[in-house]
Amino acid sequence: RDELVGLFSRGTGNLGKTRWDALNAVTEFVDHVRKPATNKHQSDESERRFTATLFGSGADLKQQAVALLN
Repeated sequence: RDELVGLFSRGTGNLGKTRWDALNAVTEFVDHVRKPATNKHQSDESERRFTATLFGSGADLKQQAVALLN
């Protein structure tokens, strides 16, 4: 939570004032900060991050953020 609050106000391009800043914070967290879960089929962290970001829990989290901010 603290990481997201920080990204909301100090993330890339954010000023901490708008719903867009909130969505950018979630996206930056999922795509660049959060460690993806261990997956026995994917040993490379960058591959796990890519998969989670586009198809897994990261994609779900970003979709939930969009729904909450609409």
